[in-house]
Amino acid sequence: MPTTNTATPKPKRTLGETLAGLVPTSGKKNPQQKNLGLQDRLAARDKLHKQLESAEHEAGRLRDHVNRLRIKQQQARDAVGSWKATVTRGSGADREPRSAHRLKAAEAELQDISQRLAADEHQLLALQNQAKSMREQIDAMSQGATLDEVKQHLETLNSAEAEVERFEALIRTAEAEAEPATGNDEALDALQQAREDLLADIAAGDAKPKELEALDAEIREILEDGDGSQASALGQERDNAQTLAGLKRRLSAAQAHRDALAAQTPEVVEQMLIARAEAISKDYVKHAQALQLSYRQLQGVVELLTSAVSGTQVRLLSDQWPNLLIPSLPLRAFDTVSQCDAGRGVLFTGRQVRGADEVAQARTDELQQLDALGVGRLFQR
Repeated sequence: MPTTNTATPKPKRTLGETLAGLVPTSGKKNPQQKNLGLQDRLAARDKLHKQLESAEHEAGRLRDHVNRLRIKQQQARDAVGSWKATVTRGSGADREPRSAHRLKAAEAELQDISQRLAADEHQLLALQNQAKSMREQIDAMSQGATLDEVKQHLETLNSAEAEVERFEALIRTAEAEAEPATGNDEALDALQQAREDLLADIAAGDAKPKELEALDAEIREILEDGDGSQASALGQERDNAQTLAGLKRRLSAAQAHRDALAAQTPEVVEQMLIARAEAISKDYVKHAQALQLSYRQLQGVVELLTSAVSGTQVRLLSDQWPNLLIPSLPLRAFDTVSQCDAGRGVLFTGRQVRGADEVAQARTDELQQLDALGVGRLFQR
């Protein structure tokens, strides 16, 4: 009968513990990161991206202009050459001066085009250098985020969300507590509307300003009631409306702040995972190099086995055995690898078809290992 598993389930890891397993807490930082926090770094990188886009657009426009000027320059050179040939071949006192004049004009045009071309090429080179510098800065600001930076972003985002919820609750409370003025409010509303109409008639010349006095007196009579309750209620209603307006503006600002932080969150996640990949890649390279060494040692053993034991039936590496291939990744740890065996994108490949020099070297290396173990003389008989 299968036994029931009564083991106590492991407690779930907290968010901080989970992040601690993902992101290194320390390590070298780029110079740009020393003075800028994560939020400022992401904002600066976004600004650089926009500037780079603008610079590349301008460089493309200028490149097209330079290409057109180069065509015109070549055409001007051809024209100068043609007129020089005409002057050289020319005969007759009336023809030669005209040709010389046209040659001089063609040379002036060539000089003007060449000067404009040199200026535009200089400007294009400056733009290209500027774009290169911005790409380098963007790359330097895209090398990952520390655990403390990621936690700070989470705390700031949580605080911003709490602030939004706080103002939403305050607005709900203010709306629930707001009560319209009671008593003669309907009569007051009617009088206020009548006053608006009368003011419009006065502005249009259909009524006289004196007519406004009687209406204002009626309004004052309502506002100046015996106990002042109507005026107090109207004042409270005004205060409530203004409080709500102020709270809604504060809510709008809090929401904008929260939304800006939320928009940065995918970039924060990206930077966190880049840092995670950088941390893993150090072990990856170390293990890959160890595997590479072991693989080559095994190939040396195979070469020695074949040459030292005539007619052996042992087959360690079959001809059908797939070649070993270890990919390279665009991470800083791979920059420390002095030489990749198979070119771009591949850290190491175990090639089975090798030249005579490689075969001899593998055999020699293995003989040295066996000699160090004290059994090398077996292969000297």
